Order: sequence, then C-alpha cells, then structure tokens
Amino acid sequence: VLPLDGMLKLCVATIPAAIAIVGPSAVLDKKCKARQAVIKRTLPDLIDLLVVSVEAGLGLDAAVQEVIDRRQGPLLDELARVLAEIRVGKPRRNAWQEMAARVDVLELKVFVAALVQAEELGASVAGVLRGQSDAIRMRRSLAIREMAAVLPVKMLFPLIFFIFPGMFVVILGPG
Repeated sequence: VLPLDGMLKLCVATIPAAIAIVGPSAVLDKKCKARQAVIKRTLPDLIDLLVVSVEAGLGLDAAVQEVIDRRQGPLLDELARVLAEIRVGKPRRNAWQEMAARVDVLELKVFVAALVQAEELGASVAGVLRGQSDAIRMRRSLAIREMAAVLPVKMLFPLIFFIFPGMFVVILGPG
C-alpha cells in the first residue's frame, strides 16, 4: 500500500506489530505494580484497624467486614472477595491463601501465613495481628533507611559535574 522500499515496508509493518504485542503486557505489568504498591502501603493501617476491632470483641470475619464497610481500596476489595468465598463454603484457610497468591505481596503472604497458623494453633488473633503490624512497620522503616543510606552516593556525581563547576566559575572567575 505504501510506496516504500521492501526493507522499509518491513520495518514500518513490524514496529506497530511489536508495539501491539508488547504494549498491553507492559501496561498490565505497570498497573499490577501500582496496585501492589497501594496494597503494601495500606496493609499496616488495615491491620491496626483489625486489631482494634478484634480487641473490641468482634470475631475476625466480623472485624474484616467492619473495616470493609468503613474504608476503600484494592486490599479491601480482596478482603471482600475472601469473605464472600468463606460465606459460600470455601474453607477459611484456602480463601486467605488464595488471596495472598493472587495479590503476590510478600507482607500480605506473611500476614496470611501468621493468621492461618494462629487459627490452627488456637492463638490469640489480636496478638498475632499486632505483631504483624509491628513487623511490617519495622520492615518499612528499614527499607527507608536503606534508601537514605544510598542517597549520598547518588548525589555525588551531579555534585561533581554540575555544582562544583558553577562554584569554581563564581569563586575563581573574578580572580
């Protein structure tokens, strides 16, 4: 259709095809990462709300339902799905573990594993929830400290190549 050479026609046809093949996957991966980041960020606050609800006397399912009624977000959508699966007869352990596998966030997997283990052993759910919340906050704090420790090295090259030459011009120029 186009008045182009053979090789140029091939390139013009191949580039849109490559974009059509790779593009949707890249967009989906980006949205998945953003959703996982939101879930990772909201998990400690959600666990704190669950702790307060469980310590107030609600069962775990009722506490989850109360939190779902009061807040919004992708993690709460997943929890609503877990509750719906439990209500239709799926074992609680399977519903929680499938949610952790679907979401694929390490902190949530650890949280679900602790909940399942506490339920199997008959441990206090409130204590497990509080411990998980503290552990997640500690992990987040350590990650922030690691990022802060790397900053001086990242600032070194812009400082050497952009700021020092300007300072030398200002200081040594009049001399």
